[in-house]
Amino acid sequence: ALEGTPGPTPTGPTRSPAPPAGPTRSPAPPAGQCDTDYTQWPECQGRMNWMEQNWNRPQYIANYQAAGVDGTPCSIQKYLNEEGPYCPACSCGSSSPPTAAPTPAPDPGPAPADQCDSGSGNKANGVWSYDDPACARGGLGCNGNNPCRYCKTPAAASSVPWWTCPPGVGPGSPEPAPGPAPTPAPPSPTSSPSPTPTPPGPTVGPTPPAQCDRDFAQWPTCQNRINWMLQNWNNPQYTSHGVDGSECSIQKYLNENEGPYCPPCSCAPSPTPPRPTSDALKVMSYNLMGWNTLAQNPNLTPALVNDIRSFGPDVLGAQECEGRAWNVAQQTGMRLAGTERHGVAICYNPSTIELQDSGTFDLPEQDHWGTRICAWAQFKHKQSDRVFYHYNTHWCLCDQTKLLHCAQTIAQRMATHRQFPAVLTGDFNVDSHGGTYDQSKGIRYLTGVTVDGSRSPLPLQDAYHAFTGNGVYGDGVTTFPGKGGRIDFILSSALTVTNATIMQRSTSDHNAITATFGF
Repeated sequence: ALEGTPGPTPTGPTRSPAPPAGPTRSPAPPAGQCDTDYTQWPECQGRMNWMEQNWNRPQYIANYQAAGVDGTPCSIQKYLNEEGPYCPACSCGSSSPPTAAPTPAPDPGPAPADQCDSGSGNKANGVWSYDDPACARGGLGCNGNNPCRYCKTPAAASSVPWWTCPPGVGPGSPEPAPGPAPTPAPPSPTSSPSPTPTPPGPTVGPTPPAQCDRDFAQWPTCQNRINWMLQNWNNPQYTSHGVDGSECSIQKYLNENEGPYCPPCSCAPSPTPPRPTSDALKVMSYNLMGWNTLAQNPNLTPALVNDIRSFGPDVLGAQECEGRAWNVAQQTGMRLAGTERHGVAICYNPSTIELQDSGTFDLPEQDHWGTRICAWAQFKHKQSDRVFYHYNTHWCLCDQTKLLHCAQTIAQRMATHRQFPAVLTGDFNVDSHGGTYDQSKGIRYLTGVTVDGSRSPLPLQDAYHAFTGNGVYGDGVTTFPGKGGRIDFILSSALTVTNATIMQRSTSDHNAITATFGF
């Protein structure tokens, strides 16, 4: 299936928001002078503070240096006057750039100004693109290996699958500046002040019962801070205050522990599912269609959560999470194994399962959605004391030979732990380019059939077909209504399947699939 269909909500520091109404660019003062009266420039000092700390980070330095930034306050203020304007005018004489301080390891940064140009043809059809650091994890609309995400404007046809363009992207919007000047949340709750001064007026208010006030009209920096913390929350400075990666816990933190920068939020923890007394292992695979059910239309999230809780999986392989796997885990009483990457995540029930290790590896083939990966986790089933592995993936929209390459990569990795039981869940997209679902090269290879002269080192069992005898190409069984067969699978090794079902979809475009195993 498509990687969602529109793209996810950006989850990292975004480009500078629109400049405040009122001030306009003033004439430059004499060389070497800066107007430091910021009365009419409420964002100036915060942006300068941020850029002084971040201008020479690996992901920003090339764009900033190209715009004349050398780390001096004058060059930064000059840049922010020419970009927004966000600061008054500044004319800088020549200066030697300061010695660069040690910077953190590189992380995905903003694209050059021309890299996120969707092209005249796309624009004519209402499709634009913008730089979104969240594309480092992949997701619908992400363009290859660069941080560009396609989006649609009102001029696009309703069938265009992209997410609606954010403010400032589309016809009439200015060309991107050489680099971003985001306004992130502060690096720690106790160190230096936050980049943007505290908004005047709002104060910490009474907490509503088990809900969040999402009206940010009086909280101009709230959404940007939430976006930044969704990317950077996993730090003791935040987790010690109850931040668990969910938007609710972050908004609560930004109301009670800083600023306040956001309206009140009361987060009711979901009860952890009860620990069963059997040694059964319950597995679910679910393409969440997160661009819609979690991002664009959060009113659909409760039905999605109910799908998961109604089965009560011990482990869940989720695809198209769109940066919100933590929210799903929290609302279902589960935990995230490792981190979500490229929309792929594994969640587990901490009452029944103990996480021992986790990670991801890249698959050799990709499509226009970018890199495809496989996530994995090593678990211990508490009741039986058995160790097992869970692999979860979302294959590319590729031809059968490329999908076979993906299957071979996963099988080789799984075979390195052949001494342990294992499950492989995912959306395998085995209908693309003439694929024949369970009869496609990738699935046949994984289930032990010799394909193009190659046989898997670890043949797997198709849980649904093993239990029901159904799901063979042509019998009408599907995991994606409207298609002629299954594209979602639960495959297993060294486990006995005792039940398997295809759940009827509620809000996603996929049906969830489930299987229960015995060790």
